[in-house]
Amino acid sequence: MDRTLEFLSTYATKLTYDQLPPGVVHHVRRRVIDTLGCAMGGFSTEPSRIARSYALEVNANPGATVLGTRHRTAPDLAAFANGSWSGAWTSTTPDAIPDIPVTISPPCCPLPIMSRQAGRS
Repeated sequence: MDRTLEFLSTYATKLTYDQLPPGVVHHVRRRVIDTLGCAMGGFSTEPSRIARSYALEVNANPGATVLGTRHRTAPDLAAFANGSWSGAWTSTTPDAIPDIPVTISPPCCPLPIMSRQAGRS
């Protein structure tokens, strides 16, 4: 493994919620709320419908939830579908300001859901 990748992986896996500065927690919460707003705006867009229909073709147990449904699919497909609708709003709205966390957050959602962890884990 590359030394930089090993360093970042070790740092990320050992980091706990209590070690995060309050400002970081505040900004992460803002990004999560922003992501949810973009997701609601992009849920019915054509890219979102296409990605969701693709993810709904696969059943998985255990699996990850396609947000907005009760369907459990493969984690990678859930990440693809969930990421598509939060990013779809920003990419189809001319006055939207691109925000990297909006694109990154939804694909990460299946991880704690599948491992049954709380948000602080």
